[in-house]
Amino acid sequence: MQAIELKKLLDVLKDVSALLVGAAAFLYVLGYTVHLAYFRVLGIQTVDQPLDYVRLAADYVASIIASVPLLLLDGTYYLPTLIRPPFLTAAIFCLGMVLAFILFHARERLEKYFGKAERMRHVSFVALNITTVVALALLLRLEFDIAKVRHVLQTVDSADVQQMQNQLANPEVQKWDNKRLFDLKKKNINRVYSKYMAAHRDTPGFYYWSQWFDPITSPGNATIRSTLYLALLFVNLAVLISAVWQLVWLSRSRDSDANRRVTSLNGYWRLLITTALAFGILTQLFIFPYMYATLGRTFVYPVVRLKLAGVVSPNSESAAISSGGSGSNKSSNSTVDMWTHGVYLLSESDTELVVYDRLNFFQIKHVPKTRVLTMSQLFNASPFELCDTQQMTPCETLWIPEDTSVLDF
Repeated sequence: MQAIELKKLLDVLKDVSALLVGAAAFLYVLGYTVHLAYFRVLGIQTVDQPLDYVRLAADYVASIIASVPLLLLDGTYYLPTLIRPPFLTAAIFCLGMVLAFILFHARERLEKYFGKAERMRHVSFVALNITTVVALALLLRLEFDIAKVRHVLQTVDSADVQQMQNQLANPEVQKWDNKRLFDLKKKNINRVYSKYMAAHRDTPGFYYWSQWFDPITSPGNATIRSTLYLALLFVNLAVLISAVWQLVWLSRSRDSDANRRVTSLNGYWRLLITTALAFGILTQLFIFPYMYATLGRTFVYPVVRLKLAGVVSPNSESAAISSGGSGSNKSSNSTVDMWTHGVYLLSESDTELVVYDRLNFFQIKHVPKTRVLTMSQLFNASPFELCDTQQMTPCETLWIPEDTSVLDF
């Protein structure tokens, strides 16, 4: 008797272990998908360890769970978005899907007004199939368009980089003091964004970039992204619930005469609808992380200054003075320990810091921790929003001395 109970306990433990392994594998795959989406949007490699994939998956799942109450309690915040492009067509088919679902389940009403209601229920079931498949197709097309948005941190052409480098290489500009160079690099940011807007209007994903990541023309884009993310999640949940319900109903109709009469579809159409719904659900599982990486994140990072060892200074005298030295070494291009200007800290690992140096040609830099003597955090900000919209001031230029050396470290 004890051997039988022990065997049952072992079987239960095996089942639990299999479920845990399956859940971990699913989280790993989901986190890897989120990582790919995040890498595509920002153009940076942030994952250093396998457990980071699980963390990304947890962030993604937590975002969805936290957003569901907002769907129920704050409909006025995102529902108006559904009546405007690009959601309007998908929203219309979702409305038709809901009406067909209600009509399919209104059995007593149908029997009261139409007598035998099986024919009407069959028609409503077919309408539910069609509206769900079309809404799912429209939703996937919209999400694939959103997934075209990429490398939003480096909205700069190589020609612009070369122009900025040539500008700084001008002997006259090299004689400028730090304040004039600082002002020049601030103006270059606005100029690059304006030039990018003019040159890339017809490129894939430009419309979404200009709405969601351009700090010049859309400085309040975090609110826009949040609204669209909730609207997209709402439509996804509605379509997903309808598709899963239909798959369950189609599988049950094989074993029930009543259900079979309602869903009297031939084998070809049954297979076609089942395949379309299953494919759409599976695709949604892997495409929605791109929506989270594009719309569901706030993109707020610490703005920091780094004290780096071995920075090449074009003016060793002023560098030595700023770092506490005597200034006796006046040879050009010497290496000193210096504070950098403000940069965005995108991620940190055991070996390096990934920072966004927008003042120096919109670069993403991987700084080894062996070079970092200390780090000072100024505040938190988003590179896609302006801290002073009236003067078009980039956030990383605030709260640091105007005579700071803006070096390309």
